[in-house]
Amino acid sequence: MFIIEVTTHHEDLLTQASNANALSGTLSSVRSGLDDLDNSVERFVANRLLHHQLIRLIAGSVSKFMFPMKLYRHWLQGFVDFIKHRMF
Repeated sequence: MFIIEVTTHHEDLLTQASNANALSGTLSSVRSGLDDLDNSVERFVANRLLHHQLIRLIAGSVSKFMFPMKLYRHWLQGFVDFIKHRMF
């Protein structure tokens, strides 16, 4: 009776060890997937940051030229009006 219990217990332990090995492989696969996801998120955030910085740079450049363009447009309109009045 004792030998049967030891054998049964040994078989149960072998089954548990086999299940633990299978679970270890699954956990490794999950870890690999999480690492890939983490890398993707980092690339996404870096890409968004780059786009944000580029937009800020462009917006800054545009705002630098807006005032001179308004002055030029105002001057040009005045010049056109002057020419119109001189011709007619």
